[in-house]
Amino acid sequence: MANIKRKHENEDNGFISTTWIINTEQLNNLKEGESLFDKKRIVSGMDFIQYYLEFCPNWNNKCRLYLHLKMEEGFDIAVTSKIVCKSADFNDYWQHIYKKSDGYGLPVCLADELFIKEKKFIVNHQLCISFEANLSIFKISDFPTKKPKIESFLGPKLWESENGKDAKIIVEGKEINVHKSVIECRSTIFNNVFCKSEPGMPISTSTFDSIRIDNYSINIVKRAVMFCYDKPYFKSLNDRNAIRLLKFASEFKMDDLKDKMEEMCVQLLDASNACIFANFSISCKAEKLYQKCFDFMLNCMKDGTPVKDIEKLDVTMSKELTVKTLKAS
Repeated sequence: MANIKRKHENEDNGFISTTWIINTEQLNNLKEGESLFDKKRIVSGMDFIQYYLEFCPNWNNKCRLYLHLKMEEGFDIAVTSKIVCKSADFNDYWQHIYKKSDGYGLPVCLADELFIKEKKFIVNHQLCISFEANLSIFKISDFPTKKPKIESFLGPKLWESENGKDAKIIVEGKEINVHKSVIECRSTIFNNVFCKSEPGMPISTSTFDSIRIDNYSINIVKRAVMFCYDKPYFKSLNDRNAIRLLKFASEFKMDDLKDKMEEMCVQLLDASNACIFANFSISCKAEKLYQKCFDFMLNCMKDGTPVKDIEKLDVTMSKELTVKTLKAS
């Protein structure tokens, strides 16, 4: 592995920029669940990695775009991507760590929306998708400090200054002073709840300028707030706190934090925490973490590796694992 890394020591950053035009005829010829594949290319700056795009117009009622990487063993590749469909005024971002040749992607739209004229995903019988990505060789010690080249300096400066902080979050009797505008733009739950508390919201009380949260520790809430300000929030973050932060992000609809914590939980996954991670992945609707836990525990069952608290595993997942194991035997 060391020889491989030395071989590519001057190729630790790469870039992808491509536009894919898909005709409606190609889409109409697909059967349900089938995909279209763009041609394979070499990653600029990393000629030991090939990539190609996959577009699936109907997977679980969603249109999905995937980036597939084909690479040598011995590397973890961190990818930050941007997807744009200009005609539909659509753009989205995701981050992912490829530990092997694999594919990853997110929904572009609902399957039913793709052909709706008003949505403008398809114009003149064509779907035009632009895709960009930055790639870099990843180390676990980097996570989640690696950032796109354009870094945010405003958030940390706002956090360090008390000027303009117009609200507070109260946890365990302690106050965290915040800017409403910063917190609200990172969480759809925090957005507008400073004025009222509605049924089903994961907060205890709310006034015009304060929120009290009782079901999380000050440690977890403060880390989530620091994330809103682009401050390092992961120092001394163990697996238990990582999954609690994932749960917080899920409940408070902080999608970008949820994505990062899901990725971190995948990195921390082992036999001592697989069951608790799996159970939380279900309640948090963390699909990627769920699949990683399932695959990990399936391999453990096949090779006889004991998994802690296996008797506490979600009943449905436990049954699915048993069926898969019996089919493979």
